[in-house]
Formats: sequence, C-alpha cells, structure tokens
Amino acid sequence: MRINNIMKTNYLTLSLFPHARHHLKLKFLTTMKKVLVAVMIVLGITACKEKHSDSLVILSGKIDNARPDTVYILDLTNKIIQTIGLKPDHSLADTLKIAEGSYYLNYGYHRANLYLKPGFNLKLSAKSDSFEESLEYQGRGANENNFLIKKQLYEMGLIRLNIYRMSEEKFLNTVDSLYKVRVSRLQTFESSFARGFVACEMNDFLFQKLSQISNYEAMHRVMTNNRDFKVSDHFPDPYKLLDFNDDQMITVPGYLVLIDNYLGRQAKTISDNSDWGIEIINIAEGRIKNEKVRQSAFAPHLEEVLCKTKELDVTYQKLSAFIKDEDLQKEMKTTYENLKKIREGAPSPDFSLLDINKQTVSPASLRGKTVYINIWATWCAPCMAEIPALKQLQNDLKDKNIQFVSICMNDSRERCLKTIKDKELKGVQIFAKSDSTKFYKDFSVIGIPRFIILDKNGIIYDHSALPPSSPKLKEELLKIL
Repeated sequence: MRINNIMKTNYLTLSLFPHARHHLKLKFLTTMKKVLVAVMIVLGITACKEKHSDSLVILSGKIDNARPDTVYILDLTNKIIQTIGLKPDHSLADTLKIAEGSYYLNYGYHRANLYLKPGFNLKLSAKSDSFEESLEYQGRGANENNFLIKKQLYEMGLIRLNIYRMSEEKFLNTVDSLYKVRVSRLQTFESSFARGFVACEMNDFLFQKLSQISNYEAMHRVMTNNRDFKVSDHFPDPYKLLDFNDDQMITVPGYLVLIDNYLGRQAKTISDNSDWGIEIINIAEGRIKNEKVRQSAFAPHLEEVLCKTKELDVTYQKLSAFIKDEDLQKEMKTTYENLKKIREGAPSPDFSLLDINKQTVSPASLRGKTVYINIWATWCAPCMAEIPALKQLQNDLKDKNIQFVSICMNDSRERCLKTIKDKELKGVQIFAKSDSTKFYKDFSVIGIPRFIILDKNGIIYDHSALPPSSPKLKEELLKIL
C-alpha cells in the first residue's frame, strides 16, 4: 500500500519492549546458589534483549491532542513500511526491523523526514496543532533526526525567498550559496552523527541543488507568468554528470527527486499526438537501465502513468514487464481494473455533489451538454496557472452547448470561495474537500490539475483530458460538439 497524502502529527511514545513484570516468590532462606542462578538468568535475558535490540529500531512517543489514530513509516517511494496505531492516551510504541536509511513519518497531513538505523531508540514528541515546529526526538538517533527537523523548517522558510522569481544569474548564485550553507551546517555537527547519515545528507544536498536548477525554467515561467521564458545557452545541465543507474543512491531522498524531475521535464516534450504513458515508459527505459532504480523511480507514479495513457492495456503490460515487486504488481492491477471502468465510451460513474449555491450536480443534471471538468486547488501552482487559459476558453465557447465544471479539492472552503470571487471564475463551482469523496475514487483522481470530458449523454470521452492551456483542447471540444 502506498500513501499519496501527508498527515498531522503530535507526540510519539514507544517503549522498546513491553517489559513484563515477573513476580518471583523467593523465600528468605533461599541458598546463595539459587539467588546467583536467578540473577544470572535475569542478566542473560537482559543481555539477549539488548543484543536483539541492536538489530531493531525502537520508536516511542505521544501525540498531544491527536485526532488521527495512526502513524505510518514510509519508504522513499511512499510505500508503507510500518503502521503504528495510537493508544487511547495518544501514546504509541513499536519496534521496526528496518535497514539503515532515509524514510518518512506520516501523521495526518504532516510528513517528516526520518533517518533510521538498527539500534536507534527514538522517543518522539510533538503537538498536533504545530507539528513541524514542536517535533523533537530524544534517545539514540535523536541527533540525526533533530537535525532533519531543523533542516525541514529551514527549507520551508526558504520558500519565502521566491528563488524561482529571481533572474538567472541571481538564482544560480543563491542556489550555490544555499548549498554551501547546508554543507557548513552539517559539518558543524558531523562528529555527533552516524557516518552513514553524514554521507546520505552530503549527497542529498548536492541532489537538492541540482533539482532546483532543473526546476528553474518551468517554475520561473509559472512564478512570473512568462510562458515564453527560456534559460540561456550557458545555463548548467543538472543531469550532465548524473548516474541514472546507481542503485546505492536510491536511499537518498534527493536522488529519486532528481530523476523524477528529469522524467517530468522529458514528459513536457511529448507531443499531444503521442501516448503520454507509453512515451514516458520508453524515456525511462532508454535512460534508466538499472532495474532497482527504474522501479523506485516509477513506484510513486504507477497510477499517474496508467491514468494518462490512452492505450491502457499496452501500458499496463509494459509496466508489468519491469515492475517486479509483488506489492506494486497488486497496486497496478487494482488501478488497471478501476481505470477500465472509466475508459472512453464507458458511462460516467454516478455522483452527486453540491455546488457553492447548494445546487445538486450529477450526471443527470448535466445531461444534454458536453461537460469539461476541472479539478483544482488554490495551493496548486499548476492549477492556478491554468486559470487564465480556462477563462479564455470559456469566453471563446460561451455560445456553445458546453458546461464547465470546476471542483476544488483538498483545500479550505474560505480559500476556495475567495479565489472564485477574486478571479471571477464562471461555470459550475464545487467545493469537495475530502479525498474520500466518491467522485475522486471513481475517477481515480490521484493528482491535480486533472481534467475530464463527458459527452452530452453522460458518456466518458476522456477521463484524463488536455488542459485549457493546450491549443488542441478547443479544437477537440468543438469536434465533440
């Protein structure tokens, strides 16, 4: 099982092993021999426990005012490694048989970076309403993980720098300076960290720097609303020296992120006439020969690749050929079976949603018009970037028999309504926050922005349609009409 969302955290408390209390009835006149034997037995048991604990990670803690009752430990592909239930007093305790490396701790909508190593005995504390700021560890392994907490807060603070708005020269100087600051901070505490942790962080800093460079052109376009922006010819190539087949690096968070950025960058070059799912697999097969790296890179995106392809059966077979993990195979099969229900020509799943005027919206209420559905959120930069094109498309087709429906997902009602008002958004506007909303499940919505087209009879024309910014969308809608 894999987690796409993040969760909210509080105060973790685990005791290494639940210590059973042994009630020994010893008579006062017991011989010294019996006493020594008993002591040796107890010491022997303790020694065995200590030796055994060196092969495990012990996690304990308590989450103040916890609302969700579960904590998840994930690997870097978002696969659940351990599920830890909270007790009625919001405490938890568990042991993990786990390899040394980087992981994520998920609780509610919060995610924290985690470094685990056999022998670590971590006691975590946090508050539900201020998880990132209050998160703290004690015990063996605390130095490494408290460093990660401070690093995460530091990186969150950097968002305010708006580095992607900067000119090319200033951006490169800033990114280089940030890299040096990160390395310097790590070296200050290096002597108190596990050797493997230091090596992992050093690599992660480099990959993070390269990822920022790889993101610059696309993000600068979005942040400045300059869609024609291109970097200069001497802008550094972040992938020039990257080894795409180093399976020793798949435990470093930034490595997979950088490969993910590469695939995303290549995906933008895929023609609208080509099948996106098949082409992205071909790109990966051409560049990533190592099976472990390829599987790790694709694991978080299996649903997305299957969702975006027009050739579902072919894409499923191609993915199955290089995804060997049994759990991933099961996930793919489930996604494949779900998507078969919403492929072109299938009737739309039934749904009933309330728009902001409290009117019911359903396939029946929309019948008789071609329907273009936009799933978005105010925090989603690509979603917001599509708004001008969407408004232009609505204006261009205002006299046509087409209904535009926008559904705001995983957001606050206040932000949603404010954006609708401020941006003067037209058409049917719906706020449906919860991931568990039947509509999202039935249409396999695993990422946004997402666009869906239904014909006038409520039949699915495209469950993963072109965005408003695509020049071909208008032509396609007119063809349907």
